[in-house]
Amino acid sequence: MLGPRCRQWLLLSALVLGACAPYDSRARDNSVVDVGVYSHVSQAGPEFGRHYRVVSSGSKLTVLARRAGRLAILGHNHVLVSKSLQGWADVAENIEHSSFALRLPLTSLVLDQVDARAEAGPEFIKSVSAQSIAATRNNLLGEELLNVRAFPFLEVRSLSVRQGVEETNFWLELSISLKGVARSITVPASIHVTPERLDVYTSFKVAQSALGLQPFSVLGGAIAVADELEINLSIRAVHLGAGLSQHSPSRHKSR
Repeated sequence: MLGPRCRQWLLLSALVLGACAPYDSRARDNSVVDVGVYSHVSQAGPEFGRHYRVVSSGSKLTVLARRAGRLAILGHNHVLVSKSLQGWADVAENIEHSSFALRLPLTSLVLDQVDARAEAGPEFIKSVSAQSIAATRNNLLGEELLNVRAFPFLEVRSLSVRQGVEETNFWLELSISLKGVARSITVPASIHVTPERLDVYTSFKVAQSALGLQPFSVLGGAIAVADELEINLSIRAVHLGAGLSQHSPSRHKSR
């Protein structure tokens, strides 16, 4: 098993989806975003079309981090899951004019639950002790790493939405902000819209180095964290209605 510092870097890598974050087995599974904390001011008009709010219990973020190196057998693969996504979406008649924003409380990610590891596949079946999970999480949330007291959220905003080959396939250019630093990434996604509901799914791989992270390694790379992370994100949002008026972060319009 990797030592505390190695585990600390392993999880830091996996927690950033360009970005992601820590884990708490007791994390809340809110049914919808707390609109008083992170809501969207709906301004009905033909340009923005319909307005949706993310349903946390119907949304899920999963991050898979794999071990690497000649002595990788001494380490663990890790699975991170959160069902605490918050946010909004404006879906225009021309979907390429749509925009959205997401926020994830960094303390909401749950690390290495047995069912999550089983769902992730055979390479994640081996369990990780509760003591190891707790120690890693405590290190991760501290000031030297994610510093959640100062930067409690991971935030994602759309920069552009582009139609793909199929009617429901799109390319999303995202701005991902962690610890006050924003980086952009483009990912594939499927989008399904009805008057009452919006469903978005994306699955992609991203290099830690592309996010400004240096993958941890020791012994000349014999024990290491793989540079590549696998991200799976499903989002469900419900129609807000034209009458909503609440305080929120300013709308970001996609290019």
